Amino acid sequence: MKRKVSYQEKINRISADIVQLEKEIAEKQKKLSVLKESKTETENSEIISIIRNADLSVEDIAELVSASDVHTDKKTSPIGKVVMKGDVKQ
Repeated sequence: MKRKVSYQEKINRISADIVQLEKEIAEKQKKLSVLKESKTETENSEIISIIRNADLSVEDIAELVSASDVHTDKKTSPIGKVVMKGDVKQ
C-alpha cells in the first residue's frame, strides 16, 4: 500500500528546493560579477595597448580624448587617421 505524503512533507521538500536554488543563484551571480569584472579589465588592457602603440603625441591623445565628448562618428577621428607603430612604413 502506498503511503500518503502529507502536506507538511511536501512543504518541507519544496522549502529545501528553494534554499538550494537560492544558493545556486547566489553562486551564479558571484560568477557573473567576476566575469563582468574580467571583461572590463580585458577591455581596459586592450585600450591601453592601442594607445601605447599609436603613433600619437601626448597632445594628440589629449585632443582626441577631449574631442570624443562631442564627436560621435566612431569611424573617423577629429585629428585624422590613427597610425599604429607597426603600420608605419619606413
